[in-house]
Amino acid sequence: MVIRTFYFIGTNESSVIDVGLRPSTIYYGNGIYNLKIVAHNIPGKTKADDRVEVIVRGDENIIQRFYNHVKENDIRQMQKGPRPAVSELKEYTGDEPDWDYCLNATNTEQIFKGFDAIKGMGYSLENINKNFEKVIEKYGSFGEDMKEMKTSMKKLESLVEMKDAFVSFLDEVKKK
Repeated sequence: MVIRTFYFIGTNESSVIDVGLRPSTIYYGNGIYNLKIVAHNIPGKTKADDRVEVIVRGDENIIQRFYNHVKENDIRQMQKGPRPAVSELKEYTGDEPDWDYCLNATNTEQIFKGFDAIKGMGYSLENINKNFEKVIEKYGSFGEDMKEMKTSMKKLESLVEMKDAFVSFLDEVKKK
């Protein structure tokens, strides 16, 4: 197993931050190519200075196939502007990342962004639950499935309570 690194490089016309690049990179690297992977935003003073650092561990041939895929395809969820440049694939020389910690932190951050997006659209989990109740009343037996979904939504509400703790956690991580 080897560890390699490369960067997605922003330009004034091409965003690499807040466009779904990290989750997509992790999805392809881990879910499709079965690699250990970390993707970090490195904000610059301008969009042209923004970078996303990618660190991958696995079989060298598979890493190369993954790298070729992300270099040749725009994997951003929100494709604003031309496909970003991708730096050269190099040997990674730093400390090996805590793969699980990084993946969990990224997942939690994305969930948090999802809650913010729901809030930004004028919705709340409480409003969504009320709408589920109306569907349950209207559609009967289909409503039983909806009740299960409502139970799942209540579990998601507990994640909202984790929001402040997570923000504090991120602040501490950024300080290090």
